[in-house]
Amino acid sequence: MAIVRIIENLHEDLKSKGNFSVVCLAPGANDTEMLKKVREAGGEVKTVVEIGEPVNFVSNFILSRSCNFSGCLVHVRDLWAEYLNNDKKIENNQWKLRRIE
Repeated sequence: MAIVRIIENLHEDLKSKGNFSVVCLAPGANDTEMLKKVREAGGEVKTVVEIGEPVNFVSNFILSRSCNFSGCLVHVRDLWAEYLNNDKKIENNQWKLRRIE
């Protein structure tokens, strides 16, 4: 979770400096040899995604005019599309570790 805090702090430190967005993306697990070894050792992996899902997020994120969830932790399967280009605002620190009340 340290990376998430770094992203949140980076967003807070730079948001007054201009138009930018930064997120921490949880891409889900891809079927790899490492994942196979995890399963063989008894590990359970619930969210396996094709590589196209995180690629789709990244390309949409890069092409968006702005991003309402800058500074957030976003999973590739979250309902993130409606938050691109200011279509929908995030409420109550959704997707954040930081709690600013």
